[in-house]
Amino acid sequence: MEERHYVQSYIKKIEFKNGGTLTKAKINLKSLSECAVDEKGFVKVVIAARKEPGQYGDTHYMYEDTWKPDPNYTPREQTAPVKKEEVVEDDTYINDLPF
Repeated sequence: MEERHYVQSYIKKIEFKNGGTLTKAKINLKSLSECAVDEKGFVKVVIAARKEPGQYGDTHYMYEDTWKPDPNYTPREQTAPVKKEEVVEDDTYINDLPF
């Protein structure tokens, strides 16, 4: 497993009395520029919630998303859903109830 590249950031979720929320972020540009840029010019990052708020009240942290799909992956064959006609209805257990 690769070592994570954490992006220096300050991310805080703010909750309002009316139930609304807002997430504010300050991101260190130098730290972000160290992340890989894809062919379209985007940087993939993950923003995750902290278990406990940080020293300055930050509720989330950010790290570079390095996940790549496995080129050898083949999805499992999906089974067809059971049709209603194929379901055997046996209500003998209903007659065994004491009420």
